[in-house]
Formats: sequence, C-alpha cells, structure tokens
Amino acid sequence: MKVNEFAKETVRNDLRSQVRTKYLSVLQAQEFFDIQSAAVVSAEKRLADAQIRFNAEAIPKFDVLRLESDLKRLQQAKIQAEGNLRIAKQDLNNLLARPIETEFTPVPVENDPQMLRETAIYVRGSLLNRPELKRAEAGIEALAKNREAEQRAALPTLTLSAGHTEIIDPGFGQPERQTSASATVSVPIVTSGAIKANTQRAREQEERAKILLQQVQLAVAFEVRVAVTQYETAFASYESAKSNRILAEEALRLAQLRYDEEVGILLDVIVGQQDLVSAQSAEVAALYQLRAAYVALQKAVGVDDLANLPEATPAPAEGENKEEGQ
Repeated sequence: MKVNEFAKETVRNDLRSQVRTKYLSVLQAQEFFDIQSAAVVSAEKRLADAQIRFNAEAIPKFDVLRLESDLKRLQQAKIQAEGNLRIAKQDLNNLLARPIETEFTPVPVENDPQMLRETAIYVRGSLLNRPELKRAEAGIEALAKNREAEQRAALPTLTLSAGHTEIIDPGFGQPERQTSASATVSVPIVTSGAIKANTQRAREQEERAKILLQQVQLAVAFEVRVAVTQYETAFASYESAKSNRILAEEALRLAQLRYDEEVGILLDVIVGQQDLVSAQSAEVAALYQLRAAYVALQKAVGVDDLANLPEATPAPAEGENKEEGQ
C-alpha cells in the first residue's frame, strides 16, 4: 500500500508543477496583452495630438502618417498578443480536463521574487520529501521482509505439543488422568537447495533496490541544484530587465518632451515607444521565467512551502569525529 500511495503522490507532484507552469503562462500572456493594449492607447493619444498640431500647421503631414503606421503596427501586435492569451487559456483548460473555451480571469501572483537560501537546505529537503525516494525506500523495506522470510525457511523448526486427558470412570488399573507431550524438530533437507536459491535471489533484489535508491537520490539532488541555478540566473536576469525598463520609460518621456517642445524629432519618440514595449515585454518574460524556475524548484524538493524547510545540519568538524571515534 505504501508503494502505491507514494506512486500516486509522485504523479500529484508532477501534475501540480504542470498546472502551475501552465497558469504562469496564462499570466505572462495576459501581461503581454496588457502591455500591447497600453501601447495602442498611447499611440492613439499621440496620433490625436499630432492631428491637432497638423491642423494648426505645426507639424508636417509625414509625422501624422508615420504615427498612423506605428499605430497599425501596435494594433497588429495587440491582436497577436490576444491570440496568444487565448491559446494559453485553452492549454490550461485542456490540462484541467474542462472545455477549452471555458473563460476565466487569471489572478496575478502577488509574491515578490526573493533570493534563495543555501542549496544544501533544498537538497536535504528533497531527500526527505520526494515521493519517488519514499517509494523506493518502501520497496526496499518490503524486499528486506521477503528476504528475511526466505532465510527463516532454511532454519530448523521446533514444534511442541501437549495433551491432558481426564477419565471420568476409569477401569481396573486405569489411571484417572493422563498427560502427554511431544517435541518435533524439522530440518529441511530435500528443499534446502531451493530455499538457498530463493534467499540469494531475494538478497540480490534487495541490493539492486538499494543501488537504485542511491541513483534516484543522486538524480534528485542534481535536479534540485539545477533548479537553484536556474532560479538564481533568472533572478539576476529579472533585476537587469527591470532596470532596463525604468531606463526605457525615462528615455521615452524625454523624447516625447523634446518633440512636444519642437526640439526633438518624431523618430526618437517612435523608437522610444518601441524600446519601452520591448523592455516591458523582456521584464515580464524574465519575471515569469523566474517564477517558472521557482515552480521547478518546488517540484524538485517535493513540497510547496520552501520557506519553512529546516536548516541543513552542519557536518561535524574533523576533531569532533576523532573524539567520537576514541
């Protein structure tokens, strides 16, 4: 039963990771769509202002045409982002085994990205919590019991029996009560070869299971270390993308200000808008890559709450080992 329960928990752990990843994809697609929508609104306002200035003969017709072209480009990008959002929702609905056109509004993830603790904490947590390891350990326990049963079959068995009889109306010379006891020792001789072979086979199965457990432990520890590295890399990438987005916002603000004061050119504004949309999209992609890395770490450790994992036990100093040995 334990093996089956741990097998089910393994599937649940994988499924939770898949659902979280798909949900993050929906959130990311939603934010991409919001970015493109905001860019379209800004472009429409910019075009309306340019039309007023053109009517006042303050700017040439070329500027209006250039802004109209930029608006069409952003509208096309918005349509593409909306399609990607629908696909992401359909993908999640399909994973959840419900009609793919089921409409829902994703709730944003509020937690801010945080730096991780020591890698050893997550490795130790995975060795304690991963259901694959618990399943392997339960299998070894079952094989050990099977080996012990095979070993006991090769041992001599002693059977003790006793009986007591009370005679209600004994005849002449017959005792009133009678007690008997017997002991039987059985030594397997004919089946001893088969018993030894079964014991050896059970021992080999147990050893193979222990080796497999060690291999799974190494694979799990490696998976955790890879997930930690991916998270740390994604965290650094997100911090860089956030700084770049702030710079792009300021660059667009200055370009728009210079153009409004007729000391800058329209191209700077259009390029600034494109750079801002690109920087915002890069920040969103980096953020959700970071959150996807956290989901991968949750799966690798085997628990959802990574903040409350116990601290890793420090290795004893060399001198302490020698004193214990003495």
